[in-house]
Amino acid sequence: MAISGNLQGCVQGQQGTESGSFAPSDPVPLSRLATEIMCWLQHGHGDLRPLVDWLEGYGYPAGTLQAEPYVRLFSAVDELAPGWQESFAERVKALLLSEPDVNPFGDRPSEVVYNLLKLCSVLSSGGVLAGPLEAMMKRGRLSGEFDGASLRDQLTDALIYNQADNRFLDIWNRKLDGDSSGFLPGGVLEGLDGIAEMPSEADPDRPDMSALGRALGVFARYLGERVDRRKMFDRYLVGLASRTDSGIWNEFPAMADRYQWPDWARSTALHMPEIDPPGRPPDPSPFEFAKNELRLTNGARPEEVALVVRELESEKKKLAASGTPRDRVVGENQFLIGLERSYRHRRFHPIADAIGRARSKSYQERKIPAVAP
Repeated sequence: MAISGNLQGCVQGQQGTESGSFAPSDPVPLSRLATEIMCWLQHGHGDLRPLVDWLEGYGYPAGTLQAEPYVRLFSAVDELAPGWQESFAERVKALLLSEPDVNPFGDRPSEVVYNLLKLCSVLSSGGVLAGPLEAMMKRGRLSGEFDGASLRDQLTDALIYNQADNRFLDIWNRKLDGDSSGFLPGGVLEGLDGIAEMPSEADPDRPDMSALGRALGVFARYLGERVDRRKMFDRYLVGLASRTDSGIWNEFPAMADRYQWPDWARSTALHMPEIDPPGRPPDPSPFEFAKNELRLTNGARPEEVALVVRELESEKKKLAASGTPRDRVVGENQFLIGLERSYRHRRFHPIADAIGRARSKSYQERKIPAVAP
């Protein structure tokens, strides 16, 4: 059981809390899991066993969402006030500093590390997590996989979404240039995402515009002669504007000239689509993220990609009859989880990797996981 007996009194006393030092400003009672996490943060100083148990899928209260452990945890942590969220990130940091890539934790160490790194990606707390994640990379000891997914791939994603400064710029530039010799896997797409998520020194809420201009030029040339290149490029620019502010679009034309984007990419940069509500595009579904990633992957044959896209379209029609938009998003995420596992077991790793990236980006875009409460 994740929560030991000495914390049960806290859990029972705080169940259903709506206000005070425990709960966020939203007057919605905390879930049982959120309450357990909060009590662990308050009373379980130095005890990482509950976190390890949760990462392995143990100790969840009855009625908790049936999803991957990192999704369950992030969904619960998001219910808490910002101070508790920061405390949770510090506990995650403590587990990283315990070097789980070297010192095995739990009954299934690879599952612990997989969910730990996935959790880091969606927490996106670079000020707290960048250092220990960098240390894991520099140790160079991480290896293996969980359920067919490379643990080093998960470390790459965790580093992308936990940047406090530009310390990883050289890594992202090497990936953009096609250098795959380093410890971290990945190529052009990972290099682009790394730079897009890297804060500038002048304004931490915006990317480094100089590095980004070069990266987008590389990305445009990477798309080559694809028939859907304009759509893919436009979607990336819109997503970028949504994560920062719509004013960033005004800087794209100058970037295009300075870094010699192809003519078709320059014309895309000149025409900003309407973003509604202001500053953010319509919330894309997880399936749209998946189709986007599948079309960008170079590791699968076109006919394989087309087959998966048709499968997504078919499932989307079935889910259209679901209740609320949130119900449909939950359904799409659950379907993608099963689809990724299916393709991993069949050793179709490029497709499984694309679906995994799509799910991570879908969670990141919302800042809360698209799952049921």
